Amino acid sequence: MWLLERRTIYLIPPHTLLEDVKRIFKGLSINIKEVKIEKSSWRILGAKNGVLVKAALSFTIKQINELMIFGETSISELEVYSEGNENFNKMLKRRIEIGLLRAAGV
Repeated sequence: MWLLERRTIYLIPPHTLLEDVKRIFKGLSINIKEVKIEKSSWRILGAKNGVLVKAALSFTIKQINELMIFGETSISELEVYSEGNENFNKMLKRRIEIGLLRAAGV
């Protein structure tokens, strides 16, 4: 079974989201195997007992009319993919919801 979770997150700096995702991995005892950081994106690959988890974030910083009061705003697209059993995927989805709660990812 697999899980694909996608979220758009505004205002939270990408480096903060990277730390949030690492904390989500750690909370589920997912061993981080690889972290790739590029100019406007990053990827994390992790595994735990035969479960594969990939997280990718791409981001841009720009002015949004509705959020003009904040100036230039971070807009991030987070995608988390997991190949695990149903129970693990439910736990991962819940951890993502809780771990990104302050980010109000939709």
